[in-house]
Amino acid sequence: MDSLNADQEVLRAAERSTFYKLLAKALMYPLPKMQDDVRRLLAEEVVVSPAGSETSDHVLNGKLRAFNDAVVSLDSREELMEMEQEYNRMFSQSGSTGCPPHETEYGYENIFQKTQAMADIAGFYSAYGIEVSDTNTERVDFIGTELQFMAYLTLNEAYAIEAGDVDQLEICRDVQRKFLRDHLGRWVDAFTQALRGKTSLTYYSTLSDLLNCYLRAECRMFQVEITELATLRPIEAKPVPFGCEACLGDQESVTEQRGG
Repeated sequence: MDSLNADQEVLRAAERSTFYKLLAKALMYPLPKMQDDVRRLLAEEVVVSPAGSETSDHVLNGKLRAFNDAVVSLDSREELMEMEQEYNRMFSQSGSTGCPPHETEYGYENIFQKTQAMADIAGFYSAYGIEVSDTNTERVDFIGTELQFMAYLTLNEAYAIEAGDVDQLEICRDVQRKFLRDHLGRWVDAFTQALRGKTSLTYYSTLSDLLNCYLRAECRMFQVEITELATLRPIEAKPVPFGCEACLGDQESVTEQRGG
């Protein structure tokens, strides 16, 4: 890979990391700081379609503009309070909303399959030195956490390209493909359909369209098929504590990787 192509690949990986982080922040609890982070990431203007995507830039950018317009329109305290109420209504852990933001509520038949899936997700995180914590009760299969993990992987991809570390680059891309295939890609369609059908706010309807469009493009890039799931299961598993600073805060404050 010559220096020009390497620079382009680094930029592309960094852009993908920014896009994943934007989506993750947008799906977290709508505290003022999270909304500030969303506005800041939108202002960076580096979020574009994935390399090799069949989704044209104008399609993705159209959905991005629609989401940006929805964010800009949240300019009053009343609207922000309404957004918080909508979040609680849709994503309640009571399991009665029909729009749970957790992977294992989609298509898994029983508590044993759920437990196995959550252990597998935690294994992905652990392989990158991201440890389970006793201080945070967000589940490892939360949509925001899975998106932040992809943001972390794509940032590592950029570092590997810049360092010329071919072996690490291959591993990093392989992990992305497997995580999309086995986890994030298998339920994003069901989740975004449920989200769009349940929400009454433009913020979440445009976000669901953006998330679906981007993840479909990512899956095509890695030749991973989106799994169509219609089955929702009531929440049975006890939330697993998760303490990944890379997935709950800024990537710059990520916990140290093992052995490094």
